[in-house]
Amino acid sequence: MYLYLFSILLSLLHLLAANGYLRILQHADRKEQRVVGRVQYDCFYMVNTNVRQGENEVIPYCIRPLEVIPHTVPNVSLTEESSIRSIRTFAQLRQQNVTVKDLFHDGASVDICEQYEMYLSSFDVNSTLNKTKLCYCLEGWFGSNCEYKFNSDEKFETIVKERFEAKTESDPRKVVKVTEGTCYTGLTCDRQTCLDWREVCDGKIDCPNAVDEEHCWQMEINECNDDEYRCTNGQCIPLFFFYDKNIDCQDATDEVNHIFKRHECFMDPSSECEDATCPWGQFSCGDGFCREISLALRKDIYADDRKSFCANGRDILFTRNMFESDEGTDQINDLSDDCRISVICALKLYAYFDTDLHEECETVRYYIDKLFQEKCPLRFFFPSVPVLFNHVRFVYTTNKTDWLVNVAPDYICFNEQLCQSFDSTTMINGTTCAEFRDFSPPLYVRYKYWYNLINDIQNMFKACSLPKLNTTTSITSSVCAHPSLFHCNNTTKCISKHRLLDNSIDCYQSSDEQQQIDTCTYKLSNRFQCTTSTTQCIPRRMLRDGGYDCQDASDEHFPIRCNPNFFVSPRCDNVRGTTKLNDTLYFSQICNGIVETTNSDDDTDESNCEQWPCRTRYTMCDNVWNCKNGSDELYCEDSYSTLVCDEFKSHYCLIIDKLEDGVQCLEPQYINEGAMNCIGSTDERQFCRNAYPDNPYQRYRCLNSSLCISPMQLCDCVEDCPFGDDERLVCPWLANDSCKKGQFLCNNSGSIPYNYRCDNDYDCEEREDELFCDLIDASEIKLFTPDNFVHFPLITSIVAKEKLTIQKQYTPTEIELDYHTLWYCNRGIFVQSFYDNNTGYCLCPPAYYGDRCEYQSEHITIKVTVSTITLLEKDYIVLLLFLLIDSTSDIIVSYEYIYHVGDTCDPKYIVYLLYPNPKPIHSNYFIKLEAYTQTMIGNNNHIQYKGSWYFDIPFQFLPVNRLVTAIELLYDIIVSCDSNNITCINGHCLLYVNTGTPFCHCDEGWFGKSCNIKESCECRRGSVCIGRSGNNDFKPICLCSFGNAGQSCKLTYDGCGGDECLHGATCVSVDSRMNSSVCICPEEFTGTSCEHEKAKIHIDFGIPVPSMVLLRLFDTTYEHQVYSTLFKRIPLYQNNILIHLSTSYIPPVNFLQIFNEDNPYEPYYLITLFDDKMFTSQLSTTVVPSNRCPHFSELFNRTVSSDTYLRRVKYYQLPCEQKHVRCFYDENSMCLCNKDNYVECFPYKHELVQCKGISYCQNGTSCSTTT
Repeated sequence: MYLYLFSILLSLLHLLAANGYLRILQHADRKEQRVVGRVQYDCFYMVNTNVRQGENEVIPYCIRPLEVIPHTVPNVSLTEESSIRSIRTFAQLRQQNVTVKDLFHDGASVDICEQYEMYLSSFDVNSTLNKTKLCYCLEGWFGSNCEYKFNSDEKFETIVKERFEAKTESDPRKVVKVTEGTCYTGLTCDRQTCLDWREVCDGKIDCPNAVDEEHCWQMEINECNDDEYRCTNGQCIPLFFFYDKNIDCQDATDEVNHIFKRHECFMDPSSECEDATCPWGQFSCGDGFCREISLALRKDIYADDRKSFCANGRDILFTRNMFESDEGTDQINDLSDDCRISVICALKLYAYFDTDLHEECETVRYYIDKLFQEKCPLRFFFPSVPVLFNHVRFVYTTNKTDWLVNVAPDYICFNEQLCQSFDSTTMINGTTCAEFRDFSPPLYVRYKYWYNLINDIQNMFKACSLPKLNTTTSITSSVCAHPSLFHCNNTTKCISKHRLLDNSIDCYQSSDEQQQIDTCTYKLSNRFQCTTSTTQCIPRRMLRDGGYDCQDASDEHFPIRCNPNFFVSPRCDNVRGTTKLNDTLYFSQICNGIVETTNSDDDTDESNCEQWPCRTRYTMCDNVWNCKNGSDELYCEDSYSTLVCDEFKSHYCLIIDKLEDGVQCLEPQYINEGAMNCIGSTDERQFCRNAYPDNPYQRYRCLNSSLCISPMQLCDCVEDCPFGDDERLVCPWLANDSCKKGQFLCNNSGSIPYNYRCDNDYDCEEREDELFCDLIDASEIKLFTPDNFVHFPLITSIVAKEKLTIQKQYTPTEIELDYHTLWYCNRGIFVQSFYDNNTGYCLCPPAYYGDRCEYQSEHITIKVTVSTITLLEKDYIVLLLFLLIDSTSDIIVSYEYIYHVGDTCDPKYIVYLLYPNPKPIHSNYFIKLEAYTQTMIGNNNHIQYKGSWYFDIPFQFLPVNRLVTAIELLYDIIVSCDSNNITCINGHCLLYVNTGTPFCHCDEGWFGKSCNIKESCECRRGSVCIGRSGNNDFKPICLCSFGNAGQSCKLTYDGCGGDECLHGATCVSVDSRMNSSVCICPEEFTGTSCEHEKAKIHIDFGIPVPSMVLLRLFDTTYEHQVYSTLFKRIPLYQNNILIHLSTSYIPPVNFLQIFNEDNPYEPYYLITLFDDKMFTSQLSTTVVPSNRCPHFSELFNRTVSSDTYLRRVKYYQLPCEQKHVRCFYDENSMCLCNKDNYVECFPYKHELVQCKGISYCQNGTSCSTTT
């Protein structure tokens, strides 16, 4: 399965059949503005592919100079030859029979190759093109003048990966000697360390004029639609992208916290890091990694742990700039060098400086007080700039006597308007201040380390509000300016209610994270209500993330585990909350001894279960007593009872009358006899179940009491039982002074994090961390597996095949650690210069520009999933054009395009669109997406327009933004509109696919909102010409059909080398930017090069042959359990069919669904059923009447059939016991009879599987994938 997915992804990503290590230089024209106000040229395109996550990112690395006028190469005559180049004219090349393909493979740019082909095709002996000169580069040099060279023969994408991975061993102290990092200059922000774009809307004021937080309140109050997921920062993404293991929210709050490894961003060039914002209040390293501000000020900044510092040294520069700054024109700021050094020595801040300050400080420490008296003013700011939030400042006095043991200042100054909760006692230099001791508590009197001081002050000043995010009147008011905001207690600060209970402290004194907050009353979207609470609702992304966020720990005992690598899964729907557990009750939860749900008739899943066995493969060894005597938990490997008791037939017990003997074993005859023999009533579990039926956690019965508490309340140094047995008897080793918050104390005095308790792993030496945990009536739901069934067809007709696995596709080559090569261009790629070996050139990704890629670009990243499942022809190429358009002038300010190949559930494509530089303050933009198709087979290579989509860009004040969406490409989605609504002079009135609003689709050669501006197009016939501005400022966009390339699509491009495609497949060139091609495989093969033979099923019919069938595949091989459907027409007079699957093996459970107009229930036939540990690629089977799977209504009388599900399902054992059928189904399930004549049902999607929640078919029809 994985090999199949890998192959499909590669074929979809048009990273196909690259010819050797050929690198294609694009856009050599140094005058063309592909982006308004920007120049980019000499580009290499990289496709960054994430196979596990199914993302495909197009990243162009280009020379992106600071000015619109491009840099020129040194004045070297094109008649000057050297050891690295020779000069040829087009005429000479023609005489030497040099072909366009020769030039292309010798490294000439696409633009030059296009000019040469135009010259050859229209040869004229008198043509001026005869004298056109070309630098023929040698020895690995390339470029218009052979000015560039990589010190590597690898593919460009390999060079990028190796360069970034080589940064792993970098020392930040050496990095800062090479570069000062990257800067965002789109805002006027006068401070020592340049602004990083992530510091805009990061919940703290970073600029003196607070311009970085000026408009951010709009994001805090934003609410999303019902079909959208709201990121914590206020952005919205499609709901079906939540919890899919792709980071779609810029703040990464759509996935489990540990999915995004921020600390590895310094070696990750993807948009996942380039677009990543920081959690509120954290320090940005400038590459996607974020740290607590206090950690950025730690003295031990050179620790080995990569998570403790910025790999690029931005934290080092930040602290140095803070302490070295001498800003200020008045006496209190104007410190002498001697005074500043004395303070640095006294506060032990010398570790931040790469000098010999340490030795000097050791010398002066013994007379430091005298130095202050002599060298410093009576009162002075230090640092001379704010230490936090651009308004919190420290004032020291020369009267301070504890310099060497206390780094705390004498005064703290702050902005009184923002921080009304603090009382001021004095004004110093026009700034509101208070004595440090007035802040104790919450601050301590003394601080030994600077970073501890900063940490506490940062938390304290979270009481300060942000622009327009405060109460309407004063600190005594609790009314925020917008109903979607929450008032932080004892402050004037307001935050979004979506920030409540999200494990991130945003309010003073953590008032936003207090358990007593009734978050359920706010009815916030995408929240999970803790099982035993009516007030505690936490973000669903916290389910099973390894931390106890619910007080009852129900978030970690959630019975469903989702593998979001595979989207179509009822389990993932449960985790996402798109379906409720009670709405999709799993069959294994029926009659398992634990009440899961109750209907309006007071029927439960456990009523009328007398005939059902309590010991099944679903209940045995699931760490819960499903049988009243616990027999289902005997003989279980690694259970607590098995490990404690010598014999498997006993259960552990702390016998009430023999506590001094410790944990004992209790014989089965003493279980469930009506007398409580064991502490916690572990032998009589029905009492707590009956007393607290709705709370599966309150299962520990207190001694001599009717009170039941949760096992999670044991051994926490709080006596919850009336006689304290939950602490003194259960954990006698505990002492009051040995308890630690958040820790569980083991018997040997060691401690473990409390969330390690009851996690089914033994962490204490004597295993006491799992003691009593099996009382909790919550276990992970076991999935259906076909390992106890009579196989069909017979095993002899199956050709076994070993399961295939993914082979690692990329093995990095170790390269020498060269700080100049790795860091000179920051996050760009260094290229050696023929003219200057010391500097070189920098190829910048879209997120950066400048000579050294030192400036951050304002841009918007688009992540889109394209579904083409209804374009049933497999041989389509889809071209997607992304346009960023100025809504006032209608000028296309930037554009990008991608090619999409495939007809299945597709990966996400990622492209960058750049804003003009500089970005006009009051301009508004929108995104237009246009789709075109072209068939890869036959002579029709014209591009056909398929439709346009319109997208508003919210929060246009953000420097870096992201649009996440999904589109579906149907057969006919072009909808004309009434021309009375809009005037289209040289075009047609159409409707945007997603919004239904009208627009003018212009005829070729015309441009403008009304198609009234004539464009001069020079695009090759068969391509598409799209105007940009109606004047000569910007060239029209030429969209090339496959096999063509260049600015005018006049280069015949052949990306096929001759041996890429196997087994008679056809190779088709697709995208010259990546030198990619695609193999059109014969029906029986798949893979990038058609190298893998598809699995195939030969089906004979022992019933009347239908005209069409659906092959319903159910893959139980992996945890995800994937459903898929294939459609097959059967020609007249044909008695059998051969179906080639899209996988390399056949799933173990498969049905054939037959369309029958005479039967309201479309019948299923079981055609394969075998062990999921057997992998086969070929199989013959027969559709026989005995394997028909009827609808349940055919098996039961009308009374039973019309009954509620909870009553009806209790009869499902009867057809299997009576051996009437092998299978049957209801509205939500498919049921099979096993070898023991016991029914086993599993969730089954009878509706045809759709990709990522998108509905493909119209007018009430159903759709499927064809074979």
